[in-house]
Amino acid sequence: MRRIVTCIALVLAVLAAGPVFADRIIFAPTGTTLSPGAVKAEAATSPSNNDSKVYWLGLGLQKFEVNAIRFDFKNETTTKSRGIATFDTSLDKDDFDIVNAQLGLVPETTLTPAISIGVWDFTDKTADGTGYFLAFSKAVPLTKELPLPVRDVKVHAGFGVSGIDNVFGGAEATLPLGLKVSAEYFQKDFNYALGWGPVAGLQAKVYILDGETYYGLKFSSPL
Repeated sequence: MRRIVTCIALVLAVLAAGPVFADRIIFAPTGTTLSPGAVKAEAATSPSNNDSKVYWLGLGLQKFEVNAIRFDFKNETTTKSRGIATFDTSLDKDDFDIVNAQLGLVPETTLTPAISIGVWDFTDKTADGTGYFLAFSKAVPLTKELPLPVRDVKVHAGFGVSGIDNVFGGAEATLPLGLKVSAEYFQKDFNYALGWGPVAGLQAKVYILDGETYYGLKFSSPL
């Protein structure tokens, strides 16, 4: 009952706060939000792991936001984490969905980070269960101090309870030739992604999720 009341309270807070949209590193929540009307979609597959697939979808909606992640394990019969959550794939079910809600509390400024709170796995589909989190994000103006021409560096950190295992965090940056790199620690796993955008709004990506290599595409509408 307490979980249901907390989820309802957060949803009502999101509705009252106006249009926000949760961003993420790879899986991990961040403190930043995207504008309403924005669309983010990704799909990735792992040829070395029975062509298992991961899908991400986020939509910026008026006065409410929700994002979802789907896993397709292709008839595996063991419990997997996949760098995000634990799924009992012996339950005669190949597809698992995680639905999240998030509220942006404070936008980022020159001196202070963006802050958000949220509910992870709102529908309680994972073995870890529903989680609650607080996340922070901040751009870091240190590119001149780094050995490579790195720009757009952003760091993220957060803390979760219940279905999210304590601290999480990561970083993102843009490298030469239009490469974008992301790394995170989330749910006791490290995940990595490298993307290259041949055209605006589209990226070809390589991921390492819980030690498995995935290949995919990411589409994002103008923000």
